[in-house]
Amino acid sequence: MHTLHPERRGAPVWIISESNPTIFSLEALGERNISGPVKEYHLSELGWYLLNPEPVVIQDRLVGCHVTYRKPWYKKLMGGLGRPFSRKKNGEDNSHEYLAHLQMKTYGFEDKALENHFRQIYRHLRPYDNLLRYLSYADESQIEDITGICEDIAGNRYKLDLTGTVQDKLNYMATHLLTPVKITMKRSYLSRGLFELRGYSFESFNPDNRFQLIRFFQNGMVRFFVSGKDGLPGFMVEDARLVSWLQLFEQSLRTNEKLADALQLCVRGEARPFKLFFTRQLEFAYSQSHLPQIFRNNFDVSRLAPEDRNTIAETLNNQQRVISFNYIPHSSSGEERMHTHISVMHDLNALEPLKEQIPNLYNEISKKAPASDAGTFYLLDTIKGSQDE
Repeated sequence: MHTLHPERRGAPVWIISESNPTIFSLEALGERNISGPVKEYHLSELGWYLLNPEPVVIQDRLVGCHVTYRKPWYKKLMGGLGRPFSRKKNGEDNSHEYLAHLQMKTYGFEDKALENHFRQIYRHLRPYDNLLRYLSYADESQIEDITGICEDIAGNRYKLDLTGTVQDKLNYMATHLLTPVKITMKRSYLSRGLFELRGYSFESFNPDNRFQLIRFFQNGMVRFFVSGKDGLPGFMVEDARLVSWLQLFEQSLRTNEKLADALQLCVRGEARPFKLFFTRQLEFAYSQSHLPQIFRNNFDVSRLAPEDRNTIAETLNNQQRVISFNYIPHSSSGEERMHTHISVMHDLNALEPLKEQIPNLYNEISKKAPASDAGTFYLLDTIKGSQDE
């Protein structure tokens, strides 16, 4: 992985190139029943990361544990321990969820010295948390199992499986409670259009590095192969939709300046990336009285009757593709707040029936709509929000 040189920090982040014919030899893949036509693309380091099926490592804060007690000693154990900390029942009588009391937030200060100062304060406060006291005298003979509870930067909590004996798990909790711990994800693509971005080092992004992506056919189905990195073997893309999503992401970056700027913040180390999410439709619908700005400000549209504007709204509510990028920018106050940039991409073909009603606007949109093998989509709308707004 190459460190991004200062002169490259202004270079646009890119994901995937347009396709080109290639003389790539399909025999080199060693696959059966494969054929052309063959196309070649180039991936950036970020594009390669998003397609890579290998595990990725992230960090989240360990904030508690889920304890399952052995029967029938549960009542005796809890009677002896009292209630030194808050606890939450979790279904079975012999199972409880324990959370740390200290609200030890992580901060993203622009001033790194101030950020380190707060970390030192929290380091000194940590030993006084009641859950740590419990862990120090918990009787392992009364415990069946322990599962960690992690919290991500958005405040979402999930279980963390721990390995080893009960005593090993108690020791792990005592050592790592209220600190960031390493979590291994199966891959960057989680499920249902959702990607984990924290496994990639944006600050090391080098726009000059590129990797080969080959499209071919196998048993009549589109398949993709990605060349390896640093001499390692390449890999097959398990789901062709992933490549289509990358192409949509590239189109949105080329048309949504605010989204491109948000990624640049991550490259410059001024923000932390979180998640990338692809969906097919907005949760709300456009109406004749609430159209996207590109249509609302158009003279031809403003002259149309309400029923005609309603027809436009109905058209815009179909054939959408929505890209959401979540990130946390650093601030002078150090307060971490999740920001989201949403690009609403719309299929240009959906506007064909409206060409006669809005000819000037249609021509303007078609000129700005980048084409790819995923289709020709234009930027219909942009939405920006932040946590707790």
